[in-house]
Amino acid sequence: MRVIFILILLLSVAFSKASSFDVVGYILDSTNSKPLPGATVRLEGTNYGAVADKKGFFALKKIPKGKYFFIVSYVGYSAQRVLVSISNNDTLVFRLLPKIIRTDELIVSATKRIQTVQEVPVSVSVVPNEFLSNRNYARFDEALRYVPGVIVNKDNINIRGSSGFSFGVGSRVAYLIDGIPMLSGDNADPKYDIIPNDAVSRVEIVKGAGSGLYGSSAIGGVVNVLTREPTDTLIYSIKLQSGIYTKPKYEQWIYTDKLTTKTVVSGFASSDLKLFRFLASFNFVNDESYRQFDKSTRGNLFVKLNRNLGTYGKITLLGFYSTDKRNDWVYWNSLDSATRPPTGTDLSRYLISSKANLSLDAKFIFSPSTFANLKSSIYNTSLETKLDPSHREYRKTDAYSFNNEVQFNTHFGNNSLLTYGISVTNNFVNSNIYGNNKQNLFSAFAQLELTRFWNSTINFGGRLDIEKTDSAKQYIEFSPKLGITHFIDKEKSIRFSVGRGFRSPSLAERFASVKYGGFEVVPNFDLKPEVSWSAELGTLLEFDTPVLPVILDFSVFYSYYNDLIEPTFKQETRPIIIFDNITRAQIWGSEISLKTMIFKKVFFQLGATFLEPKDLKDMQVLKYRSKFSLIASLGVPLGIFTTNFDFRYISKIVRVDEMLRLQVPDYDALVPIYVLDFTIGCDLTKFRLPLNLQLSIQNALDYYYAEMVGNLAPTRLVSFRIQYSK
Repeated sequence: MRVIFILILLLSVAFSKASSFDVVGYILDSTNSKPLPGATVRLEGTNYGAVADKKGFFALKKIPKGKYFFIVSYVGYSAQRVLVSISNNDTLVFRLLPKIIRTDELIVSATKRIQTVQEVPVSVSVVPNEFLSNRNYARFDEALRYVPGVIVNKDNINIRGSSGFSFGVGSRVAYLIDGIPMLSGDNADPKYDIIPNDAVSRVEIVKGAGSGLYGSSAIGGVVNVLTREPTDTLIYSIKLQSGIYTKPKYEQWIYTDKLTTKTVVSGFASSDLKLFRFLASFNFVNDESYRQFDKSTRGNLFVKLNRNLGTYGKITLLGFYSTDKRNDWVYWNSLDSATRPPTGTDLSRYLISSKANLSLDAKFIFSPSTFANLKSSIYNTSLETKLDPSHREYRKTDAYSFNNEVQFNTHFGNNSLLTYGISVTNNFVNSNIYGNNKQNLFSAFAQLELTRFWNSTINFGGRLDIEKTDSAKQYIEFSPKLGITHFIDKEKSIRFSVGRGFRSPSLAERFASVKYGGFEVVPNFDLKPEVSWSAELGTLLEFDTPVLPVILDFSVFYSYYNDLIEPTFKQETRPIIIFDNITRAQIWGSEISLKTMIFKKVFFQLGATFLEPKDLKDMQVLKYRSKFSLIASLGVPLGIFTTNFDFRYISKIVRVDEMLRLQVPDYDALVPIYVLDFTIGCDLTKFRLPLNLQLSIQNALDYYYAEMVGNLAPTRLVSFRIQYSK
């Protein structure tokens, strides 16, 4: 990979000698010609881009001679895609038309390039920074609970029924930060505490098999966290937040006379230091919890540096460090004592974990038609229970994941783009429960996209993955994909996609040998990759009328799964678990989401997902799946105040593994989920005070339910936050 890096750099330097020009301009509101600070201009399929300053001014330096599609966007405005021929220094003016419904117009995760939302051939949902900042969330994954078709179960994300109960190992959703894979080297699971909310620009959720571009683990979809870009002027903020868990309604659930609290301190800063621009953000959380033996203290730091290299390209460095000290909670004592661990638990036990990453994202320019993007990262995760090493439940693991990818974009004329590249992933683990093992994955991918072809965009391609793990066979997987988007008009489109997904077993699933929480897990060296096929037909309709503007997205989808890896019990009388390829399954479903603005001020969003999950071996409902889910959000501005109501409903899980009765009391105590969150914020910047106050009530109805077997979900949390920004 180092040879490739040097070769790309040398070719980029050689090309930089070619003719290049500066393009500057302004991005304005088309109705009043006011500047749009923060608006972006990008050259489609290239690494060139700029952000407008306070005057709406932008500058693109040393652009090679040629024809480019300029994509100009700003939240709350219709994006523009304009063909511009560059043959000398030029000044451009873009005037964007405001939209009543504020939405993100550009998507980058669906096809590994920037696209307008109408062009995307698959279902994609976006959680913007605004949604995070207007709620008192300690982690960004709390916001994913209000995305249609997404169910969050602790650290497991289930997109359209693709995932069930996994004992915390193996993710069927690819997890990325700025397009860089962030699944751990041992468990192949996502860690959502590694990045502070203040550093997040938006989260894109791609639904359906994405292995055609993203490889292993994208069997159910992709979650890509896009971080904020460093700014050219100094900005900073600090947030102080404190909350209390209210007492349970049931006396037998009250385990302490004191009120338990949750405290969050976070900060953010960004500036231009001339040599490079930087962004830094930290987050500290002390959670006394609503349950006994469930306390946690965690902190994280995220740093991002970038430098524009002119005709050479752009280099970005990012890194984070996160540490977590928490009690070793597994499941409740019983439903009658749902806030207490099993009788006899050593309440002094705790574990310490840490996560650290350093990543390079380098963009290079070969020619006006070819651009390269090199991503390289090292990701370390470690965990240790504070027990004597001779204890039967002592666990210690230290894992590394090395990811390297080089991607090229080549234009053939104005209406075709080839995306291609190679990727190498190396996972290592040193552990008393997983042994000393390694896993290597090599991949090559390509995708051809034809745009404006009979009023349609067509993309097709595939990815070849070769996986080799210690003490296991070598597996070769090919994942083709096809996507078609037909434009009815500028604001309406129909899409169709079909693709194959796969997931290689994690090192933990193959080699786990551990006794934990009363369970015993044994290894399975013969595990095979699980595979899927998924297809979707959908439409995106925008009605930007002054009276009642509406954005409507509707889709029907089908997924077929084979050799699904599920934890299963080896014996009828003892809780001995092995991960095995035991399931063939299919899921039919439909999804609808609606966004509108009432009276041009009140924002309303509704999303509903219907599933028919079936285990094709026993012809019963697939375990740990819900058939129906619904989300609704209402935002009401009242002068300096803004109120937000967020509601979610998930139907009762129909079927669980009956063998859980061997270890988990009241394992089948499951109910439908009804959760209402309420937030009211007060913006004092209108009085020239750099303060924002926010009161939040999560689970305002204090409704009791379980997302995981034997685990009471968070009870009502009342919190207050004060933010100082400059």
